[in-house]
Amino acid sequence: MKLLQRWLRKHFRLTKSIPGPLKQALESFNENAAPGVLNEQISVSQRHVERLFKHWMEMTPKQYQRILRVKRAIDYIREHSRANLAEVAHQFGFSDQAHMTREFRAIARITPGKV
Repeated sequence: MKLLQRWLRKHFRLTKSIPGPLKQALESFNENAAPGVLNEQISVSQRHVERLFKHWMEMTPKQYQRILRVKRAIDYIREHSRANLAEVAHQFGFSDQAHMTREFRAIARITPGKV
């Protein structure tokens, strides 16, 4: 998460403010909102949100959600060192432990067992 926070600070300090719909989308994602709920909350099209993410964040909303999910799972595993990884995978919405491991490797470059 520190890497993500550093990246956000670096990119956003160069601008005065981010657009309201993007702020709302980020807040919704931080509260675990599903994409359908997001569209209802911020009353702009999904395509517009995607464009804002691409412009301001240099990633898609889905990529941002994947990063957040892995970050939350890492935080949970660190707090609960004896957690069953298959249960953690299920709790955080991965299809199975292997899926969680692939996401960890792709995003954090570690495996859940090494957290």
